[in-house]
Amino acid sequence: MANFVYGYGRVSSYKQDISLEVQEEACLKYHDLYKDEKFKSRKWGGFFGDSGTSGGMPWIERPQGEILFGRIRPGDSVICKKLDRAFRSCRDACDVLIDMTNLSIWLHVIDSPFDTSTPEGRCFLQIMAAFAEMEREKIRDRIVEAKAHMAAKGQPTNHAPYGYGIEGKGVDCKFVPIAEEQAYATMILYLSQTMSEREIAKHLKRKGLRCPKTGYFPSYARVHTLKKKAKEGFLLPDGSSIDALVAIKNSAGENQ
Repeated sequence: MANFVYGYGRVSSYKQDISLEVQEEACLKYHDLYKDEKFKSRKWGGFFGDSGTSGGMPWIERPQGEILFGRIRPGDSVICKKLDRAFRSCRDACDVLIDMTNLSIWLHVIDSPFDTSTPEGRCFLQIMAAFAEMEREKIRDRIVEAKAHMAAKGQPTNHAPYGYGIEGKGVDCKFVPIAEEQAYATMILYLSQTMSEREIAKHLKRKGLRCPKTGYFPSYARVHTLKKKAKEGFLLPDGSSIDALVAIKNSAGENQ
């Protein structure tokens, strides 16, 4: 099976000085420059960019990150323009680094520059991830200010967690349960009684059961996340939860 080189980028919910277009162009140029030297003529597999996504969200749980990790195979490579586009958590960086290294999947960071195909590169990634996490903690106050500004303009200030959507604007916005998403995760929790997460991912693909939120077949990492959310009861940011099927049934009764 042929190996590929993929690009990844991210912009958060707030103003960024590096757009996804700029990140994609940088990744593609880097691939073309080192196509023969570093990538051994591996073809360009495409760019995956997450827009409106916080760096605090683990890479494999982001919408496009999930698709990317469901596609990459042993021997592939991933390019990022800046390390903080992929990680802002030391723990996330270490977890992903272990999984990628075990599969001989190498990460190349353009602006550092380094790649994880060497022991020095893997060490440098962990050091830089620690600094990225520190920077993320420093900008939390600015995020709070930005959210207050968005609320004043009548814009939602929170991303809906899996199993929910956002209804309304500003101070009147609220989370509403999405039955299809919650049912999908609950099915995964049920399957986990007799299958491993990798077996569940293969089973869902074989049956043609795509994730209703992304439209793609979930990777084993996403299966793990959805199983956990179903087990916890689809918690909202305030620690509460709303059962989608019960809420919809009650709403139907009120409208009769």
